[in-house]
Amino acid sequence: MKRLLPFRRRPGVALLITLAVIAAMLALIGVLFAYLSEARRTSEYDSALIQADLLRVDLAGLIGKNLEKNASRETLQTLYSTPLILQPETASFTLTARCRPLLDRLPISWLALNPDGPRGKQAAIALKAFRALSVHAELRDPERLLELVQNALRGDVPFYGTEQYLQQKKGIINATTLARVVDEYRFSRDDPAAEKMEWERYFTFDAPAQTGRIRLEYATPELVALLFDIDPALVNEEYVPGKLNDFLPAVGKEEQRFAWLNAKGQVNAMHCEGTYLYRESHVAFGFDYRDGRIEHFGIQRN
Repeated sequence: MKRLLPFRRRPGVALLITLAVIAAMLALIGVLFAYLSEARRTSEYDSALIQADLLRVDLAGLIGKNLEKNASRETLQTLYSTPLILQPETASFTLTARCRPLLDRLPISWLALNPDGPRGKQAAIALKAFRALSVHAELRDPERLLELVQNALRGDVPFYGTEQYLQQKKGIINATTLARVVDEYRFSRDDPAAEKMEWERYFTFDAPAQTGRIRLEYATPELVALLFDIDPALVNEEYVPGKLNDFLPAVGKEEQRFAWLNAKGQVNAMHCEGTYLYRESHVAFGFDYRDGRIEHFGIQRN
Protein backbone atom coordinates (compact mmCIF):
# COMPACT_ATOMS: atom_id res chain seq x y z
CA MET A 1 0.00 0.00 0.00
CA LYS A 2 1.34 3.35 -1.09
CA ARG A 3 1.95 5.93 1.51
CA LEU A 4 0.39 9.35 0.79
CA LEU A 5 2.89 12.12 0.85
CA PRO A 6 1.98 15.48 2.42
CA PHE A 7 0.82 18.18 -0.10
CA ARG A 8 3.39 20.78 -0.96
CA ARG A 9 2.55 24.17 -2.45
CA ARG A 10 4.20 24.99 -5.71
CA PRO A 11 6.00 28.37 -5.34
CA GLY A 12 5.35 29.37 -8.94
CA VAL A 13 1.58 28.99 -8.67
CA ALA A 14 1.43 30.91 -5.38
CA LEU A 15 3.44 33.73 -6.92
CA LEU A 16 1.12 33.93 -9.92
CA ILE A 17 -1.91 34.06 -7.64
CA THR A 18 -0.34 36.81 -5.57
CA LEU A 19 0.54 38.89 -8.62
CA ALA A 20 -2.99 38.50 -9.97
CA VAL A 21 -4.49 39.68 -6.69
CA ILE A 22 -2.12 42.66 -6.52
CA ALA A 23 -2.89 43.58 -10.15
CA ALA A 24 -6.63 43.41 -9.45
CA MET A 25 -6.25 45.57 -6.36
CA LEU A 26 -4.17 48.11 -8.26
CA ALA A 27 -6.75 48.20 -11.02
CA LEU A 28 -9.52 48.68 -8.47
CA ILE A 29 -7.59 51.45 -6.74
CA GLY A 30 -7.02 53.10 -10.12
CA VAL A 31 -10.74 52.96 -10.87
CA LEU A 32 -11.58 54.40 -7.45
CA PHE A 33 -9.10 57.24 -7.84
CA ALA A 34 -10.42 57.98 -11.31
CA TYR A 35 -13.98 58.01 -9.95
CA LEU A 36 -13.02 60.29 -7.08
CA SER A 37 -11.14 62.58 -9.43
CA GLU A 38 -14.12 62.75 -11.80
CA ALA A 39 -16.48 63.35 -8.86
CA ARG A 40 -14.27 66.19 -7.69
CA ARG A 41 -14.17 67.73 -11.15
CA THR A 42 -17.94 67.39 -11.42
CA SER A 43 -18.41 68.99 -8.02
CA GLU A 44 -16.09 71.86 -8.91
CA TYR A 45 -17.89 72.33 -12.24
CA ASP A 46 -21.26 72.39 -10.51
CA SER A 47 -19.96 74.96 -8.04
CA ALA A 48 -18.56 77.08 -10.86
CA LEU A 49 -21.85 76.77 -12.73
CA ILE A 50 -23.84 77.96 -9.70
CA GLN A 51 -21.49 80.90 -9.20
CA ALA A 52 -21.62 81.81 -12.89
CA ASP A 53 -25.41 81.67 -12.83
CA LEU A 54 -25.50 84.05 -9.86
CA LEU A 55 -23.20 86.41 -11.71
CA ARG A 56 -25.40 86.14 -14.79
CA VAL A 57 -28.41 87.20 -12.73
CA ASP A 58 -26.49 90.14 -11.30
CA LEU A 59 -25.32 91.30 -14.72
CA ALA A 60 -28.79 90.91 -16.21
CA GLY A 61 -30.23 92.97 -13.36
CA LEU A 62 -27.59 95.62 -13.93
CA ILE A 63 -28.45 95.78 -17.62
CA GLY A 64 -32.18 95.89 -17.04
CA LYS A 65 -32.03 98.52 -14.32
CA ASN A 66 -29.42 100.90 -15.63
CA LEU A 67 -29.21 100.45 -19.38
CA GLU A 68 -32.56 99.40 -20.78
CA LYS A 69 -34.39 102.71 -20.30
CA ASN A 70 -31.91 105.21 -18.93
CA ALA A 71 -28.83 104.61 -21.05
CA SER A 72 -27.47 107.52 -23.06
CA ARG A 73 -25.73 107.12 -26.38
CA GLU A 74 -22.37 107.64 -24.68
CA THR A 75 -23.13 104.98 -22.05
CA LEU A 76 -24.05 102.40 -24.68
CA GLN A 77 -21.02 103.25 -26.75
CA THR A 78 -18.81 102.72 -23.71
CA LEU A 79 -20.55 99.45 -22.90
CA TYR A 80 -19.95 98.05 -26.38
CA SER A 81 -16.38 99.25 -26.78
CA THR A 82 -14.85 98.85 -23.32
CA PRO A 83 -14.62 95.76 -21.08
CA LEU A 84 -16.25 96.12 -17.67
CA ILE A 85 -14.08 95.27 -14.67
CA LEU A 86 -16.20 94.36 -11.64
CA GLN A 87 -14.43 93.90 -8.30
CA PRO A 88 -16.15 94.00 -4.87
CA GLU A 89 -14.36 96.05 -2.23
CA THR A 90 -14.47 93.24 0.35
CA ALA A 91 -13.42 90.28 -1.82
CA SER A 92 -10.42 89.25 -3.91
CA PHE A 93 -12.62 88.50 -6.89
CA THR A 94 -12.47 90.12 -10.33
CA LEU A 95 -14.98 89.69 -13.13
CA THR A 96 -14.27 90.97 -16.63
CA ALA A 97 -17.42 91.39 -18.74
CA ARG A 98 -18.12 92.64 -22.23
CA CYS A 99 -21.31 93.14 -24.24
CA ARG A 100 -22.14 93.80 -27.86
CA PRO A 101 -25.40 94.35 -29.75
CA LEU A 102 -26.95 91.16 -31.09
CA LEU A 103 -27.96 92.93 -34.28
CA ASP A 104 -24.62 94.44 -35.27
CA ARG A 105 -24.59 92.26 -38.42
CA LEU A 106 -27.11 90.89 -40.90
CA PRO A 107 -29.43 88.07 -39.77
CA ILE A 108 -28.41 85.03 -41.80
CA SER A 109 -32.11 84.28 -42.32
CA TRP A 110 -32.16 87.17 -44.83
CA LEU A 111 -30.40 84.89 -47.32
CA ALA A 112 -33.69 83.00 -47.68
CA LEU A 113 -35.78 86.10 -48.41
CA ASN A 114 -37.34 86.67 -51.82
CA PRO A 115 -35.47 89.47 -53.67
CA ASP A 116 -38.74 90.40 -55.40
CA GLY A 117 -40.79 90.29 -52.20
CA PRO A 118 -41.69 93.01 -49.67
CA ARG A 119 -38.30 92.58 -47.98
CA GLY A 120 -36.30 92.67 -51.18
CA LYS A 121 -33.90 95.30 -49.83
CA GLN A 122 -32.84 93.03 -46.99
CA ALA A 123 -32.43 90.12 -49.42
CA ALA A 124 -30.24 92.22 -51.73
CA ILE A 125 -27.93 93.25 -48.90
CA ALA A 126 -27.60 89.66 -47.66
CA LEU A 127 -26.80 88.40 -51.16
CA LYS A 128 -24.19 91.12 -51.59
CA ALA A 129 -22.55 90.00 -48.35
CA PHE A 130 -22.64 86.33 -49.39
CA ARG A 131 -21.08 87.05 -52.77
CA ALA A 132 -18.34 89.13 -51.16
CA LEU A 133 -17.50 86.20 -48.86
CA SER A 134 -17.56 83.68 -51.72
CA VAL A 135 -15.26 85.83 -53.88
CA HIS A 136 -12.82 86.26 -50.99
CA ALA A 137 -12.86 82.49 -50.36
CA GLU A 138 -12.60 81.74 -54.10
CA LEU A 139 -15.43 79.20 -54.15
CA ARG A 140 -15.79 76.97 -57.19
CA ASP A 141 -19.59 76.94 -57.15
CA PRO A 142 -20.98 79.70 -54.92
CA GLU A 143 -24.49 79.34 -56.32
CA ARG A 144 -24.64 75.73 -55.13
CA LEU A 145 -23.55 76.67 -51.61
CA LEU A 146 -26.10 79.49 -51.56
CA GLU A 147 -28.82 77.03 -52.62
CA LEU A 148 -27.91 74.61 -49.81
CA VAL A 149 -27.90 77.39 -47.20
CA GLN A 150 -31.25 78.73 -48.40
CA ASN A 151 -32.76 75.25 -48.25
CA ALA A 152 -31.42 74.83 -44.73
CA LEU A 153 -32.94 78.13 -43.66
CA ARG A 154 -36.30 77.06 -45.05
CA GLY A 155 -35.97 73.59 -43.52
CA ASP A 156 -37.39 71.84 -46.58
CA VAL A 157 -34.47 69.69 -47.78
CA PRO A 158 -32.64 66.80 -46.02
CA PHE A 159 -28.90 66.26 -46.19
CA TYR A 160 -28.08 64.57 -49.43
CA GLY A 161 -27.24 60.88 -48.97
CA THR A 162 -28.43 60.75 -45.35
CA GLU A 163 -31.67 60.29 -43.45
CA GLN A 164 -31.16 63.29 -41.17
CA TYR A 165 -33.09 66.49 -41.78
CA LEU A 166 -31.62 69.88 -41.10
CA GLN A 167 -32.36 71.22 -37.66
CA GLN A 168 -34.08 74.58 -37.85
CA LYS A 169 -36.71 76.56 -35.99
CA LYS A 170 -38.70 79.46 -37.39
CA GLY A 171 -36.12 80.10 -40.07
CA ILE A 172 -33.16 80.34 -37.68
CA ILE A 173 -30.00 78.40 -38.52
CA ASN A 174 -27.19 78.00 -35.99
CA ALA A 175 -23.43 77.80 -36.52
CA THR A 176 -23.38 74.02 -36.04
CA THR A 177 -26.01 73.41 -38.68
CA LEU A 178 -24.32 75.83 -41.05
CA ALA A 179 -21.05 73.93 -40.64
CA ARG A 180 -22.85 70.72 -41.65
CA VAL A 181 -24.29 72.42 -44.72
CA VAL A 182 -20.85 73.76 -45.70
CA ASP A 183 -19.40 70.25 -45.28
CA GLU A 184 -22.11 68.89 -47.59
CA TYR A 185 -21.13 71.44 -50.23
CA ARG A 186 -17.40 70.87 -49.71
CA PHE A 187 -17.58 67.10 -50.29
CA SER A 188 -20.13 67.24 -53.10
CA ARG A 189 -18.10 69.83 -55.03
CA ASP A 190 -14.65 68.79 -53.76
CA ASP A 191 -14.05 72.40 -52.78
CA PRO A 192 -11.88 72.94 -49.65
CA ALA A 193 -12.25 76.70 -50.14
CA ALA A 194 -15.62 76.40 -48.38
CA GLU A 195 -13.75 76.41 -45.07
CA LYS A 196 -12.55 79.95 -45.83
CA MET A 197 -16.07 81.39 -45.73
CA GLU A 198 -15.91 83.90 -42.84
CA TRP A 199 -19.65 84.08 -42.17
CA GLU A 200 -19.28 86.00 -38.93
CA ARG A 201 -17.84 89.00 -40.79
CA TYR A 202 -21.30 89.95 -42.06
CA PHE A 203 -23.87 87.58 -40.57
CA THR A 204 -25.28 86.79 -37.14
CA PHE A 205 -27.19 83.70 -36.01
CA ASP A 206 -28.78 85.46 -33.04
CA ALA A 207 -31.63 87.28 -34.78
CA PRO A 208 -35.17 85.91 -35.22
CA ALA A 209 -36.21 85.27 -38.82
CA GLN A 210 -38.76 88.10 -38.75
CA THR A 211 -36.13 90.72 -37.86
CA GLY A 212 -36.32 93.49 -40.46
CA ARG A 213 -33.74 95.95 -39.14
CA ILE A 214 -30.38 95.93 -37.40
CA ARG A 215 -28.47 98.28 -35.08
CA LEU A 216 -26.74 99.95 -38.00
CA GLU A 217 -25.06 102.62 -35.87
CA TYR A 218 -23.24 99.79 -34.03
CA ALA A 219 -22.51 97.72 -37.14
CA THR A 220 -19.18 95.93 -37.34
CA PRO A 221 -16.41 97.63 -39.32
CA GLU A 222 -16.54 94.85 -41.93
CA LEU A 223 -20.25 95.40 -42.56
CA VAL A 224 -19.86 99.20 -42.72
CA ALA A 225 -17.11 98.83 -45.32
CA LEU A 226 -19.29 96.50 -47.40
CA LEU A 227 -22.50 98.54 -47.24
CA PHE A 228 -20.97 101.93 -47.98
CA ASP A 229 -18.18 100.75 -50.31
CA ILE A 230 -15.39 102.13 -48.12
CA ASP A 231 -11.81 100.88 -47.88
CA PRO A 232 -11.81 98.35 -44.98
CA ALA A 233 -8.46 99.67 -43.76
CA LEU A 234 -9.92 103.17 -43.43
CA VAL A 235 -12.97 101.87 -41.58
CA ASN A 236 -10.86 99.88 -39.15
CA GLU A 237 -8.75 102.93 -38.43
CA GLU A 238 -11.37 105.67 -38.17
CA TYR A 239 -14.75 104.12 -37.43
CA VAL A 240 -16.04 103.74 -33.87
CA PRO A 241 -19.20 101.60 -33.39
CA GLY A 242 -21.96 103.86 -32.15
CA LYS A 243 -20.71 106.88 -34.09
CA LEU A 244 -21.59 105.91 -37.64
CA ASN A 245 -23.32 109.23 -38.32
CA ASP A 246 -20.13 111.04 -37.38
CA PHE A 247 -17.91 108.77 -39.47
CA LEU A 248 -19.84 108.74 -42.77
CA PRO A 249 -19.77 112.52 -43.48
CA ALA A 250 -16.08 112.59 -42.63
CA VAL A 251 -15.35 110.11 -45.46
CA GLY A 252 -17.81 111.66 -47.91
CA LYS A 253 -20.60 109.10 -47.70
CA GLU A 254 -24.34 109.72 -47.57
CA GLU A 255 -25.74 109.21 -44.08
CA GLN A 256 -29.31 108.48 -45.19
CA ARG A 257 -28.44 105.78 -47.71
CA PHE A 258 -29.37 102.98 -45.33
CA ALA A 259 -31.43 104.93 -42.82
CA TRP A 260 -34.32 102.51 -43.44
CA LEU A 261 -32.14 99.66 -42.20
CA ASN A 262 -31.44 101.14 -38.77
CA ALA A 263 -33.66 99.98 -35.89
CA LYS A 264 -35.02 102.76 -33.70
CA GLY A 265 -35.17 103.03 -29.93
CA GLN A 266 -32.88 101.73 -27.22
CA VAL A 267 -30.67 98.72 -27.66
CA ASN A 268 -32.57 95.93 -25.94
CA ALA A 269 -30.81 92.95 -27.46
CA MET A 270 -27.20 92.21 -26.63
CA HIS A 271 -24.76 89.37 -26.09
CA CYS A 272 -22.64 89.50 -22.93
CA GLU A 273 -19.64 87.42 -21.89
CA GLY A 274 -17.75 87.29 -18.62
CA THR A 275 -14.58 85.64 -17.32
CA TYR A 276 -13.26 85.17 -13.80
CA LEU A 277 -10.83 83.00 -11.83
CA TYR A 278 -12.35 80.15 -9.81
CA ARG A 279 -10.15 77.71 -7.85
CA GLU A 280 -7.13 78.36 -10.05
CA SER A 281 -9.17 77.86 -13.22
CA HIS A 282 -10.60 80.39 -15.62
CA VAL A 283 -14.36 80.29 -16.01
CA ALA A 284 -16.05 81.90 -19.01
CA PHE A 285 -19.79 82.34 -19.41
CA GLY A 286 -22.04 84.06 -21.88
CA PHE A 287 -25.69 84.85 -22.46
CA ASP A 288 -28.03 86.82 -24.67
CA TYR A 289 -30.12 89.62 -23.19
CA ARG A 290 -33.27 90.26 -25.17
CA ASP A 291 -36.28 92.30 -24.08
CA GLY A 292 -35.53 91.80 -20.40
CA ARG A 293 -34.96 88.04 -20.72
CA ILE A 294 -31.83 85.92 -20.45
CA GLU A 295 -31.34 83.37 -23.25
CA HIS A 296 -28.68 80.86 -24.32
CA PHE A 297 -26.71 80.92 -21.09
CA GLY A 298 -23.56 78.81 -21.23
CA ILE A 299 -20.38 78.21 -19.24
CA GLN A 300 -16.90 76.88 -20.01
CA ARG A 301 -14.19 76.09 -17.45
CA ASN A 302 -10.52 75.77 -18.45
